[in-house]
Amino acid sequence: MKQLTIWFKTNYTPLQQLLIVGFIVRLFSVFFSKGFGWHDDHFLIIEAAQSWVDGFDYNDWLPSDSHPERQAQGHPLLYVGINYVFFIFLNLLV
Repeated sequence: MKQLTIWFKTNYTPLQQLLIVGFIVRLFSVFFSKGFGWHDDHFLIIEAAQSWVDGFDYNDWLPSDSHPERQAQGHPLLYVGINYVFFIFLNLLV
């Protein structure tokens, strides 16, 4: 094991070492993952932010004059707002 460590350190730069170790850890997690994680990152964050960029409120996420009692649901407004600003920037590039 000591010889393998010495060989690894002499043949690869520190950046390459980090990338290789990171790849091995991620590959290990792929094989031992239990499967699908969360769907709310897409449905509560991405679709809401993109709908605001498109000019409408997806799934009545924001309070409005017609429904003032509604509260934003899901993740904090800051997270959706960051995606909203990012999507506006992407629309400017198109």
